[in-house]
Amino acid sequence: MRTNILFLIVLFIFSGCSSLRVNSDYDTSFNMKSLTQFHIVQNDNGLRDTLTLNRIDSALTNELTVKGYKKSEKQSADFLVYYHINVTNKTQIVNDYQMVGMYPYRYRGMMIPTTRTYNYDEGQLIIDMIDPKDNNIIYRISVKDEIKSFDTPQERTEYINKVIKTVLKDFPVKN
Repeated sequence: MRTNILFLIVLFIFSGCSSLRVNSDYDTSFNMKSLTQFHIVQNDNGLRDTLTLNRIDSALTNELTVKGYKKSEKQSADFLVYYHINVTNKTQIVNDYQMVGMYPYRYRGMMIPTTRTYNYDEGQLIIDMIDPKDNNIIYRISVKDEIKSFDTPQERTEYINKVIKTVLKDFPVKN
């Protein structure tokens, strides 16, 4: 039961179209120009949605390769790429004011406040680039988005590719 719920959460984490909130941080003392090879490590935190995990792996590999880095085995990598997925239930409160009046005196009347609540799940993806020599984070990117659903696997793949491209846009290009 728990596995099925987690599978659905991860499956829908990158679905829908909304504004992505991206945040990045990095170690200013680390020489990013020395990086050439990477290895992606899947974080096994009980979420075994291999469909989504493989899509994220593929998108990360494609974007890092486009930036000039080479995928390698873990022991020969200059940096390791870990990612973590988290889902949080959120509540949004919306206040709306409506003018109520009688015809033909539509400008006379009163304002009636209406308060509505909207519950939704927010997915967060955190990508850590780690120096394998000392296991320190050299670059961290996080992205949050509201979870929605897609109809086809192609739409999910396209969305994950878009998210990864967006979050890695400021990651240094290897010359």
